[in-house]
Amino acid sequence: AGPGAFEAWAAHQRERIAQRFRGALQAEVARHESAGAWRDALAGLQRLIHDDGLHERHYRDAMRVHARLGEREAALQLFERLRRLLGRELGLRPMPETVALAE
Repeated sequence: AGPGAFEAWAAHQRERIAQRFRGALQAEVARHESAGAWRDALAGLQRLIHDDGLHERHYRDAMRVHARLGEREAALQLFERLRRLLGRELGLRPMPETVALAE
């Protein structure tokens, strides 16, 4: 094995662990939502956004929870953050379902 073999293996393992972590966190958020524990669900979604900042679904879910909590302004601020980030990083706009939620 060459000198880069360990680094490639370690990078693969880190990504695999990160995916498992995100999956477990998504399951926890779903459990909190079904129990009506909106603040706990929001905390998990914020962690997902922090961990995977370009995953639009996490933003949309957090916007929905903010709206459920009556926090319209927080939901709109999150949308603006996503809109700027997608434009700057990827040259994209939010998906139609995200825009519809913001409206």
